Amino acid sequence: MREISRRDAHSAQVRLLSDEVIVAHDREWNFDAAKAIHRNLTRIPLWAVAGALADSPGWLTNHVVQPTAFGLLRGDGSIHWPDDEAETGLSYHQSQGIIINRERVHRVSRRELDESYD
Repeated sequence: MREISRRDAHSAQVRLLSDEVIVAHDREWNFDAAKAIHRNLTRIPLWAVAGALADSPGWLTNHVVQPTAFGLLRGDGSIHWPDDEAETGLSYHQSQGIIINRERVHRVSRRELDESYD
């Protein structure tokens, strides 16, 4: 995601990686919002996003069934978790997709999980 802003207590306006802008609610499921979100999902190994899975907002969990982390893309290509300026070890390149810098990813546990999550 490129940008997110709360509209009220139950909804957010989100500018997705595709530059599409949607409004997503945590109480009202919307087909067009769900479709746009799913078009912008990518699978990433669990160990690379485990720290952000617990903080998924209601509007996202209402539109995506499985546990989902979302990051915000900065101008330099790095990805950070919302409300957290710490380095995630993730970056995005248009021709390569998500790049994981293993040395910089903060791991919640020492075991590596091969499960992928969106």
